[in-house]
Amino acid sequence: MSAHYGTWLSTARSRRMRRIAVGARWLAAAGLALMAVRDVYLVFDTEALLLALALPDRSLLTADQGAIIMAWALSSIPTCILMAGLWFARRLFVRYAQGETFDPDVPERLGALGLLAMVGAAAGVVVRSLASLVLSLGTPAGEPHLAIGIASHEIAALIIGLLLAAFALVTHDALRLEEGSTVVL
Repeated sequence: MSAHYGTWLSTARSRRMRRIAVGARWLAAAGLALMAVRDVYLVFDTEALLLALALPDRSLLTADQGAIIMAWALSSIPTCILMAGLWFARRLFVRYAQGETFDPDVPERLGALGLLAMVGAAAGVVVRSLASLVLSLGTPAGEPHLAIGIASHEIAALIIGLLLAAFALVTHDALRLEEGSTVVL
């Protein structure tokens, strides 16, 4: 392979990385805005709140206003974790768009993203269970209802979090190797 071809390939990859990073940065910003709007909307629509919590029991629609507000507050926990993840991702893509793919703080940001993904997955399971219990306390039947389940997107978030944590370690090692191979004359 000629040196010219290698330079062209590197430049083409840089342009592609920049396009991806700029698009992802805007997508993360749009996701932040949509999550905020969605969370506010759920305050006013109890049925949408049940759908967001993946609680199919329609008898929970009769819960009193205090229970609904508590369920909404609980449902906001995973949303806030997701929003923090989107913010970290946006900041990471800003770095990538500037060509700073191996900046020293990239492994930390990747690790934080991985941790947020794993915590968000666990929070989704716990929140759904607690929200079902809170909503059922005021039902006419008077019997508490506890729904425990793990959704496929929570399993996916857990796997993605583990991949990001592993990639953070690999990136950290790559940076350490790069530092060791740099010779200053």
